[in-house]
Amino acid sequence: MQKSLNQVHLYPDGNAFYLKNKLAEKLGLSSANLILGNGSNEIIEFVGHALIAPESEVVVSQYCFAVYPIVTHLFGGKLVTVPAKAYGHDLEECWRL
Repeated sequence: MQKSLNQVHLYPDGNAFYLKNKLAEKLGLSSANLILGNGSNEIIEFVGHALIAPESEVVVSQYCFAVYPIVTHLFGGKLVTVPAKAYGHDLEECWRL
């Protein structure tokens, strides 16, 4: 703690520059190929920014993760809910849509 006191006033690096560079080096990737977030909700929101336009259809199972409908609504997408089959995803029904 004593060692870190001289940096406590600094704002954390939101892009995780050093971590991304180390991970990229270890994985043999460019750091531009890595996206880090504060949990899965933030990553799902990033996907929403990239892929959901107003009126885009987002197909989910009736038992989907609660964030999917929220992010779909956030970007003006149309949520299409497929009833579950034996409490699981009915992939055959998804393909019929």
